[in-house]
Amino acid sequence: IENIATWNSVSGESIINRIDISQVKRIEILKGPASVKYGTNSYSGVVNILLNDSYQQQMNFSIGAHGSHQYGVQFTKKQLDCRNFLKVFASSTQIRGTTYDFKDEMGIYTRVRDSNRSNNLTLIARSKRKSFLFNFYEGKENFLGLIPNVNFGIGIPHNNKGYLLNYSEQWQLSDKSNLSYKGSYDYNRRDYTRNALNTNRTKVSGYRIDQNLLWNYQMNSSWNFEMGYSNDYRQSTGRTYGLVALPINLEDQSIRESSVYSQLTFQKNKFKGLMGSRKTFNELFGSNLSNRISLVYQLNENQSFKFFAGESYRSPSILELHLKSFSAVLFGDVNLLPAVSRSYEISYLEKKGNVFFQISSFLSTYKNKISRVKKTGFIDPLGVFFAGTTNVYSNVSKFSSDGLELEVKFNHPKKGGVSTFLNYSYISGDDGDRDAQGQYNFKFIPKHNFSLGLDTDLTDRLLASILVKFVDDTNDFQGNRIKHSSILDLNLIYNHSMNGSRHALSIKNLFDQDVYIPDSTRLGTNGGQFTQVRNPISNQQIIYSYQWTF
Repeated sequence: IENIATWNSVSGESIINRIDISQVKRIEILKGPASVKYGTNSYSGVVNILLNDSYQQQMNFSIGAHGSHQYGVQFTKKQLDCRNFLKVFASSTQIRGTTYDFKDEMGIYTRVRDSNRSNNLTLIARSKRKSFLFNFYEGKENFLGLIPNVNFGIGIPHNNKGYLLNYSEQWQLSDKSNLSYKGSYDYNRRDYTRNALNTNRTKVSGYRIDQNLLWNYQMNSSWNFEMGYSNDYRQSTGRTYGLVALPINLEDQSIRESSVYSQLTFQKNKFKGLMGSRKTFNELFGSNLSNRISLVYQLNENQSFKFFAGESYRSPSILELHLKSFSAVLFGDVNLLPAVSRSYEISYLEKKGNVFFQISSFLSTYKNKISRVKKTGFIDPLGVFFAGTTNVYSNVSKFSSDGLELEVKFNHPKKGGVSTFLNYSYISGDDGDRDAQGQYNFKFIPKHNFSLGLDTDLTDRLLASILVKFVDDTNDFQGNRIKHSSILDLNLIYNHSMNGSRHALSIKNLFDQDVYIPDSTRLGTNGGQFTQVRNPISNQQIIYSYQWTF
């Protein structure tokens, strides 16, 4: 968020609903290895959410089908030079969702409602060279619970809560160099049921303390050098409470990791490039060196080639190392090794008039990737032999993938014209990581993805857009085919010229197509036959939203 890393210190996952979409100006996505720049948990890319930078006040709300509603505010206080300001974003969302019959992994039918409720607050304050960010979120969702099994409490909400605090400061050392500091405290908590009566629950929480110091030196107009130091400390707590209190081996576990990194950027004639390295020191896993290089060759002002090569590193999370589920559905492994990857990409870019075109090809290899693997008879994280069969976090064998991405954009220069974008991606991977049960990563990943967007000005104030998304066939863990899906979204936006208001009507999944995704994690644990799940995000939604800027 705003170039500040945030992720769960226990599991490594990110919480996307800590920011409401109405607060977002732009989402930046960096694909591929990003450890050199962003550290250990940016193994396969980075998503950076930038908030609205308007200095106006804003109110918004929306209502929709299935009992959904959302409301939010944006408040800004600034000085005339905009160097000192205070921004506050707040939002609350509730979706009661649809109710439908669901067959769990043991073949038991029940009624399930997909519901979601979240609240968030973000505060950003800046005073010349100092800045402060605070983000708070809480959420309650009940899609299936964590285990698709009636006996484990399908439909009983699990609760999320967390907050992020960051302080940043920059010092100008000379005309050519500056020094910057970022310090963050990132806390997350998850609380979920463990049985159908909700008499036992598990609470997993943890925090990260992340500190970064960066020195930047502008050598001349063509060359820039930066060097930094990073320190990351993660701490967890986890316990089961209720009628029976059982440990899950996450109490007071910790990992400390530090790194030094450097990066050199240059721009000379038709070449522009970047070279960087990061040396990571982990108290459990020793050291790692990751490198990254990118080079752009500008043929002319409209055409260019880009080459990228990068390595990434991810140390195992606390959950992957130490978890001992009292229900014996999942175990960690203290002997895990860090996952590493290497990627190469070449791209061609061209802009001609109002048309932009880019095509990219890539090749990636993965070593020691951490996945859930079904095992029988193993030593658990406490050194006790477990004779049964269940899922265990494990390093899988080396495997590779290759693919192609195509992007085309056309911005119509005239009012009433139709602007278009098209994205297509193809990805294929081998089965080098195939386990004894015949499962492997790319068994579950669709090869073809396609999206097409059209937007136009129907009048001076009325805009319309259409988005079509296609996802190819894939397989479940039993090898059964999961049919492809096609989704059509419609949007109408009316901008009122007098009072700064905007009205929007959105229909998501116009034809209400069911979308299923494979269960690539449970893999029939406890003899269950749950192979695929209906994706609740794909449900048809009809939403009216109103925004007033003043």
